[in-house]
Amino acid sequence: MLECDGSGRNMFERFTDKARHTVVLAQEEARALRHDHIGTEHLLLGLLRESDGAGASALTSLGIGLAAARDRVAAAGQQAQGSSAPGQLASGHIPFTPQAKRTLELALREALQLGHDYIGTGHILLGLVRDPASRGAAILVELGADEAAVRARVIELRPATKPRATSARPRLGTDSTRWIDSLVSRLAAVERFAGMTPDTADLDDQLARLRRAKESAIDAKDFQLAETLSDAETALLVDRDRRASQWTERPSLTAQVAQLRADIERLRAVMREHGLDVDEVD
Repeated sequence: MLECDGSGRNMFERFTDKARHTVVLAQEEARALRHDHIGTEHLLLGLLRESDGAGASALTSLGIGLAAARDRVAAAGQQAQGSSAPGQLASGHIPFTPQAKRTLELALREALQLGHDYIGTGHILLGLVRDPASRGAAILVELGADEAAVRARVIELRPATKPRATSARPRLGTDSTRWIDSLVSRLAAVERFAGMTPDTADLDDQLARLRRAKESAIDAKDFQLAETLSDAETALLVDRDRRASQWTERPSLTAQVAQLRADIERLRAVMREHGLDVDEVD
């Protein structure tokens, strides 16, 4: 059984869809090769078959191809004892070897060391090469990719997340948005009191709901939805500014600050999409 990650959750819950599919593909490879176990060599094949993952990208950039790796695994399987008889496909549950389980557990540790809150195919590959005695790591060495080369390429694709620093200044994350929200509310009150703008409470309510939904989308890493909500927010801001312009030709300070907030939110979404730290403005 795979270990928990320290938060009480099963480690597998942190796996990305591609990482989970890699494990499924490893099982398929073991079954197709008539092997009665899922070893690190099968995880290697699963990584290569998940061609859109960081693991496969790192391996292919180092000249490691699926066909060559599969030939090595098949050759080793013919020499090993305990495989199913020729012509008979392995059926039923195929267990992981202790080394394969160890590789998946090491993937968690690699992810934590890099400051990542998920386990992807790149982390599985790092876990695999971290144990040089495993068959999967040995095949990589035979094909010309040692641990140092693999690690350098994976980290190039998935850099470590910088530690979060504390600061008294407004942060690009929650602190800054709350600060801007407060400023917008105060400016709106001043402008209404001075007769500079009409009452836009209805639009303000819609904007507040949109922003909460957008925050939830960003937290869920649904950046496409966040972008859509950001566009809707901008449209509402335009409507509110148009209403204000019908009242007076003076520029609306509230709309300008709110637009600044929208621009910051859009920047946050883009930075998160590219794996950058957004909690601190350097």
